[in-house]
Amino acid sequence: MEYLHKAWEFILSTNVISQVNRVDYEALFTNPWFMAPFGLFILVLVMWGKWRVVILVAIAVGIWIFSGTEYIAGMVVDGEINLPRLIPFIVAGLFVAIIALFALLGRSD
Repeated sequence: MEYLHKAWEFILSTNVISQVNRVDYEALFTNPWFMAPFGLFILVLVMWGKWRVVILVAIAVGIWIFSGTEYIAGMVVDGEINLPRLIPFIVAGLFVAIIALFALLGRSD
C-alpha cells in the first residue's frame, strides 16, 4: 500500500493531472503532427483487424472530447447536480460501458 501512496505522490508532484486538464483538444486534433501518426495508428489497427482496440480507442477519444463540452460544464449548477442533464448522461454512459465490455469480453474470431 505504501508503494501506491508513493506512486500517487509522484504523479501529483509531476503535475500530470493539471497538464491533461489543460490540453486544447481542438488544436490537438487539427495539428498535423498529431493527426498523421494517430491516423496511421488507427489505419494499422484496421489493417491488422484489431477491431477491439479501435473501438476502445474511439471510446476513449469520445469520452475525452465529451468531457470538455458545455453539456458537462452545465452538469453542476450552484453546487447542485442538474438532474435533467444527469439522466441522459447516465444512459449514454451505460451504453458506452456495454460496448466496451462487449469489446473486451466478447468472443474473438
